[in-house]
Amino acid sequence: WQMVQHPSMHLASITLIMAVNTAFVASSELIERIAHRYGFDWILKVNRFDSLFVIHIFNALFYSAIIFITSGQQMMLAEMYALGLVASFVINVGSLLIYRYQKGKTEAQGYTSWRFGTFLLFIFLFSCLVYLTIHKPYGAALWLGATAVSLAIGIAVARKRSPELKQKRKGDSAMD
Repeated sequence: WQMVQHPSMHLASITLIMAVNTAFVASSELIERIAHRYGFDWILKVNRFDSLFVIHIFNALFYSAIIFITSGQQMMLAEMYALGLVASFVINVGSLLIYRYQKGKTEAQGYTSWRFGTFLLFIFLFSCLVYLTIHKPYGAALWLGATAVSLAIGIAVARKRSPELKQKRKGDSAMD
């Protein structure tokens, strides 16, 4: 006995595969930049194919953990991805708003944009994020958990290995 699946299920699976691939590539580049900035040279080792294998192994373990937590349920993974995508838009547009209202008039004179229109876009995207969070609680919890863990690790690393700390120590010792 074989279950007949709707063709849209195949399309959804392919779309989710492409989304995960995009996230994999973006996170690999982000981890590479962080490793350069904070001096984690062991992460930047390459194998005989010039592949950053440590980063790929780390990503594979992280994504496998997410799949294990969700028991491979595509719907929950899609919800998490959608929330993360909308949240990144909210963060980026919010950052643009802050910049445009604080420094945009003086630093970006050649660039013109309608700040009120950007604010309306921010409100729209934020509303979408709130809607998704309310109506997709499992995806929201998964996204929030992954974000909290990543943020906690990032803050801990930045407190101990930040390049700005070295500059501050140099400045402090020069004053003594």
